Amino acid sequence: MTHIRLAALAALCMICASLITACSPKPTPISPSQPTPTTGEPDKTAIPLTAELVRAKLERDTAPQVLDENLASIAQGNTQFAFDLYHQTASQDSGNLIFSPYSISLAFAMVSAGAVGDTQTQIANTLHFTLPQDQLHPAFNALDLSLEGPQEEQVTQAPTNEGETGNLTLRIANALWGQSGFEFNQMFLDTLAQNYGAGMRVVDYENAPEESRQQINQWVSDETEERIQNLIPQDAITPDTRLVLTNAIYFYGGWSTQFDKEATQDALFTGFAGSESTVPMMHLQGFQTAYASGDGWQAATLPYGQDHSAEMIVILPKASRFAEIEAAMDAAKFEEIRSALQTNHAMLNLSMPRWDFEGTFSLNETLKAMGMTTPFEEDADFSGITTEKKLAITDVIHKANITVDEEGTEAAAATAIVVGITSVMPVDQTVDLTLDHSFLFAIVDTDTGTILFLGRVTNP
Repeated sequence: MTHIRLAALAALCMICASLITACSPKPTPISPSQPTPTTGEPDKTAIPLTAELVRAKLERDTAPQVLDENLASIAQGNTQFAFDLYHQTASQDSGNLIFSPYSISLAFAMVSAGAVGDTQTQIANTLHFTLPQDQLHPAFNALDLSLEGPQEEQVTQAPTNEGETGNLTLRIANALWGQSGFEFNQMFLDTLAQNYGAGMRVVDYENAPEESRQQINQWVSDETEERIQNLIPQDAITPDTRLVLTNAIYFYGGWSTQFDKEATQDALFTGFAGSESTVPMMHLQGFQTAYASGDGWQAATLPYGQDHSAEMIVILPKASRFAEIEAAMDAAKFEEIRSALQTNHAMLNLSMPRWDFEGTFSLNETLKAMGMTTPFEEDADFSGITTEKKLAITDVIHKANITVDEEGTEAAAATAIVVGITSVMPVDQTVDLTLDHSFLFAIVDTDTGTILFLGRVTNP
């Protein structure tokens, strides 16, 4: 399988999942647990956090044996969730939109390892997790390792010569931030260590919630090359916080064929309701790539890196039909367009704006509207994380940004889940594609079809 490798310019994404807060008095620290079994029934033994870094008994499995259909299930579920969430968030605002469905899926996969009963079922249904737990986590592990590629080949420098195109890098990092002295189930910790490489860091939410918040936010900033600042807002972490799960995904790459900076000129862009603005419009003449068109839309692929192991797909509805095409866009329609792109090619005269924007979302009500209610309520069951206290999700925050220019794409995303107590194809045609009005985009891993970023541009 082709992997995303070296570096040149482009996108970042990251997820910070916070599981937090306890509903009762301060727990009594316990002595270290007995060795953890690697087979059999889930281990309910809990361990205390008594050091800065407490490693789980198991190392990450770097060669998981996973069926191809399980990997496909994860990618397909991610696409379905991507468009479910797209429509929920797009309906709240007519402006630009950017988020990372894969980051959110990955965070909730980790959370689901500690969820039980209806709490776990609602997470699975909302995120479209169709695999049982014993297959879900190894499948995410295999997908992460596939996306990330061989670590020794990864470089993070941008191209040094004008016009040089680079390969790609995708790094994924996970960590747990737990309350000192609180008891966590060993099986939960080992599941995340074995499948997500997540080690435990000890903080003191009870006595220093603000310092703990700053420490986690600094980790987020470091893992996203400082693109995501202050992910967890003030007051989101309280003395009742017990656990924060963080996941950072860093993606950096350059266009396989870069735009000529000298060709960029100001042009009009038409957004919602016919509003016009002047934007820097990039131009690429005679660009051979995948191209498809259908009833009211055009689409093209912009590959990243020398091996084309990731790509941006742009979908341009006819200006008068943007709302109609957007409303009809779901996982099936997206896969239909992606399949058409794989079999049709053209020589494009491409015009596309530079864009740079960000978005911040509180996803509590959005996820509840999508069917995930129990995890936020008092009867939530996260006993797979701990039997010490009753936990429930109190907040889900997502922040993302993206910059697209002549060299490539740079993007970052982060999510906080706060839990509290309680080869060259033939060219068929030459086509002009001018993205001068609202359009959709997705950044996709070409091997698995995993959507890393999804959004729209209405005002670049």
